[in-house]
Amino acid sequence: MKDQNLASLESPHKALQELHIISLYVERMCNLMNFEMKNLQQKSEKAEEEKSDVSEVLELKTEQVANEEEKPEWSMEKRYLWQAYTMLEKIQESLWKREREITELLQSERRYNKAMKPQITVLLFLKTLVKKVHTIYCDVPGAKQYISQLIMKNEDEKSDRKEAFNNAQADILSYEVLYGNEPMDDKRYIELLIKLI
Repeated sequence: MKDQNLASLESPHKALQELHIISLYVERMCNLMNFEMKNLQQKSEKAEEEKSDVSEVLELKTEQVANEEEKPEWSMEKRYLWQAYTMLEKIQESLWKREREITELLQSERRYNKAMKPQITVLLFLKTLVKKVHTIYCDVPGAKQYISQLIMKNEDEKSDRKEAFNNAQADILSYEVLYGNEPMDDKRYIELLIKLI
């Protein structure tokens, strides 16, 4: 009889313990959700502040442009400077946007890194980084021109170095034909090295 009473008391006691554990878990989840909501709200407020700051600056600049255009002494140089300034602002805004995206990516990468192998996450990070750099390349007009200049410069240097290498190789072959395997004196060796460089 005592065993039956103990058994009948144990099952409600276990149920109460389970309910208590579940309520603690629900409370933790609520706290976590509240924390995440606060973070999202702060990020949203920060983004709104940045957006309003940028719009205010753009409004002021447009007013300044309108006022300046009314002046007859507006010179071509000032216009070019203004165009360059607006282009730089656009580039700067684009870079800030990309920087925020990369920062968010790094933060999510850190969270994701704890669960996955580091090699896999680094690979994913590099793929995403290449995509972001490509979008910057597409969005920023000056980036295309700069990269094209670097590629052309690299091609020119490549052809110059290839020509120097071929000339040096021809010199070596002609030396072997003329002198065979005789030891080279210092003067001829230095001349050959200078040609290679």
